[in-house]
Amino acid sequence: MKSILLPGNVTNRVVTESGEITVTGKAITESDETFTQSLITQTGGRNGEKMARLIVIGGTIDSSNTPMKDIYRYNVTGEHIRWFWLGPERNAPFAWHSAGAASYLDNMFIVGGSRQEGTQVASNRTTRYNVLKNTWTELPSMNYDRPHRPAVFVIGHKLYSAGGNARIVQMESLDLENRNALWEEESVSLATSVSHSANVVAMGTVYMSGGFDGVRNLSTLLAWKPGQNGWKLKRSMIVARSDHCMVTDGHLFLWVIGGCQNCWPTKYIEQYSISDNLWEILGGFESIAIYSEDSIMDATICFYHDGYMFFRAHGTADDGEFYRYKVATGILGKEKTPVRQLLKNPIVALVDV
Repeated sequence: MKSILLPGNVTNRVVTESGEITVTGKAITESDETFTQSLITQTGGRNGEKMARLIVIGGTIDSSNTPMKDIYRYNVTGEHIRWFWLGPERNAPFAWHSAGAASYLDNMFIVGGSRQEGTQVASNRTTRYNVLKNTWTELPSMNYDRPHRPAVFVIGHKLYSAGGNARIVQMESLDLENRNALWEEESVSLATSVSHSANVVAMGTVYMSGGFDGVRNLSTLLAWKPGQNGWKLKRSMIVARSDHCMVTDGHLFLWVIGGCQNCWPTKYIEQYSISDNLWEILGGFESIAIYSEDSIMDATICFYHDGYMFFRAHGTADDGEFYRYKVATGILGKEKTPVRQLLKNPIVALVDV
């Protein structure tokens, strides 16, 4: 391992009158297979490769559900991940878990969840994290608390939230291009309250899968786009699940990964064809150690980038490793990651840079 000294060496956080929290400086560690530019200034991959930055914040690591402040960055280029831990001086300003997150331009928006402010509280807060500048800004609060993995997504220049609370069905939106905007309740609501679901956006439509309705895990797939009068019910998943992960290639397929099936971990990955409205169980993963009965697939850290689906495994043999699946060929590989703890419900977003 070696260290990179980023510009500045201030270790405290500065809170301005506008509510912006700025964190600067101090050395961080970078893997031996390193990019040559710093995290702050790097805006592209090697040799012009398309690059994105995966941000993983907070989560819990034990039965007490005490949230963490750790931030992990992953530079993703092509089929590889390069990771960075920002270190204790560059932690998030609050400890979070179970929040929803979405990206817009070079920002990550953290919505709801539970966050530590003296005592742990259910949150209606909205926080913007600028990935390139490493700054934090508090935005207007939602009208409702959404403590349990709400669906959070961006379509156009609006940030939406739905679910995440077993007692409400209302959906809200915040105009990201209007500095004076407040969260507004949408005319469209969910048919039933749901929490612990997963969602992605493809071709301007949000797809929301599974979750928990207060009684049971769900197998439903719902679809909605702005201007549409109500959520459309698509073909149900093969396996009901909550606390799972969902990714998309943006136009052809959706995938759901892991999660809880009747309070037991599920090992199944399903693929959904958007055009055919059909689900199928993906094969070819039998060699992964997480497919034993006493293992669990991490349901909250996964993403799709440039033809590859990445997901993180939990299990005695594969704790903390990303699997890399090339969709076109079905070839499965591995990527190392520094997140060695069994993180539960961290906040995750993929930000294009």
